[in-house]
Amino acid sequence: MKAAPCCILCLLLLTGGRAMAQADEPGLGGPPTEPSPPPPARPAPPADHTAPSPAPTEPGEPGQPGEPRQPAGGDLRTLARARQACVSGAACPMVPDLIRLLSSSGAAVGAADVLGGTRDRRAVMPLAQAAAYGATSALRAAAQRALGRLAGTASVKTYMGRAAKLDPDPRTKAALTAAVMGVGRGAAPTARVSGLSLRGGVVPSHSDNPIAGQRTKYSFPDPESPRVIYGPTAFMRKKGVWDWTITQLGLWNFDYGVTDWLSVGVEAAPPIVFFTMFPHIKIGTQLGKSVSIAVRAMGGLAYPYISDIDGHFGIIGGGPILTIGDADMSFNISWPVFATFVVEHKKQYSTPYSYEYEKVNEYENGWLTLPNIGFSVRLHRRIKLNFELYSVAAQGFEHNGKFWLLMYGIRIMGQRIFGDINFVMPLFEDSDEVLQYMPIGYPLLQFGFQW
Repeated sequence: MKAAPCCILCLLLLTGGRAMAQADEPGLGGPPTEPSPPPPARPAPPADHTAPSPAPTEPGEPGQPGEPRQPAGGDLRTLARARQACVSGAACPMVPDLIRLLSSSGAAVGAADVLGGTRDRRAVMPLAQAAAYGATSALRAAAQRALGRLAGTASVKTYMGRAAKLDPDPRTKAALTAAVMGVGRGAAPTARVSGLSLRGGVVPSHSDNPIAGQRTKYSFPDPESPRVIYGPTAFMRKKGVWDWTITQLGLWNFDYGVTDWLSVGVEAAPPIVFFTMFPHIKIGTQLGKSVSIAVRAMGGLAYPYISDIDGHFGIIGGGPILTIGDADMSFNISWPVFATFVVEHKKQYSTPYSYEYEKVNEYENGWLTLPNIGFSVRLHRRIKLNFELYSVAAQGFEHNGKFWLLMYGIRIMGQRIFGDINFVMPLFEDSDEVLQYMPIGYPLLQFGFQW
C-alpha cells in the first residue's frame, strides 16, 4: 500500500509533461499559430566576368548553337599586354604566356597571330600542334599563317626543317613542312597539304624556292637543276633569282630569272689572252607535272688581244630542250645548232721586201651542232648523280658522227650553294690512246651559288 502513492505520482508527472509538450507544438493540442513569413529573397550576385566561359562553337562542333560564348577577360588582358610588349623583330618576353593562350577559348587566334611575329623558336611546336589539332578552323588557319611567318627567319626555318624531319606525328609534320615549303599559309594542314605529301609533291613558287614549279620529296630542290652538267635543261629559275656558276675557274656563267618562264644570262671568261662574251636567253614552261619544254638561244664573240693572234671567232644559234621528270630525277634532250664565223686579220704587203702593207680580213663561215642527252638522279638530300653524252659535228670536221663526249659526275648541294665533281671522256676511233693516261676521264670542276 505504501507503493501506491508513488505510482500515482509518477503517472501524473508523465501525463502532465506530455500535455505541456503538445501545447507547445502547433496542431498538437496547443493554440493555433500563424505561419511565419518567408525570408526576403537575396539578390543574385553580379556576373563574374573573370570566370572562364566555354569556347564558341562552329557548325559541326560540339556545343549549343546560338549561345554566345565570350573569351575570358583575364586572357584578353594578357593578350593586350602581349601585343604591346612583343614588337615585331624584337625579343618577346611574353612567349610562354602566349603559348598558354593557344588553349584559351577566345584569345587563341590573337595569340597565334602575335607568336608569328616573335621570331622565337619556342613557338614552333605549340603552333604546329594548334595548326594540326586546333579547336576551330580559325585557330588552325591562324596557327599555320604564324608558322609561315616564323619561317621567314632563317634560323627558325632551319629549326622547323629539323623538327619536321624528326616529328613522328604526320599532322604536325605536315604543318611544319608546309611552313618550310611555303604551302598552305592560309589554310590548315592535313596529312597531305595543298598537294604536298610527306614523301613528295609540288614545290610552290615562293621566295625561298630558287626553281619555278618543280617537284621534290626533299626539303629543297636542286638549285642547279636548270642544267645537267654543261647542257641546259627545260627547268626555269624563279623570278628574281641570280646564279653564278664557275667552270674550271676559267668560264663564268651568270644567270638571272626575269620571270618564272624567262631567264637571261651571259657566259664569259677572265680577260686573259681572250676577251669573251656569250649572252644567252631561255624561255620555258611546263606542259604537265613531269614534262617541261624550253628554247635557248645564244650568241657571242671571242676576241684575242695579244700580237701573235690576229682575228676573232663568233657563234650564234640555239635549239629546243625537252626535260621529262622532276627536280629529283629527269631525262633531258637538247639539240642546239650554231652558225659560226671566223674573221682573220692579215697583213698584205705591196712587195715581198716592203714595209708597207694593208690589213685584209678573211672570213670563214660554218656551222656547229652539239646534240646531247642527259640523265640526273638525286641519291640524297645533298647528292645528285649526273650524266651527259654529246655528239660533236661541224662543217669540215672529219669525225662527224664519230666523235662523242661522255660526261659524268656528282653534285654536292645546299639550298643556295653547290659544287660539281665531273669527268669528261672523249670517245672516238683512237680514244684508247688518250684514255690510257686518264682512264676515268679529264676532271671538270664546277661550283657556284645563288642569291
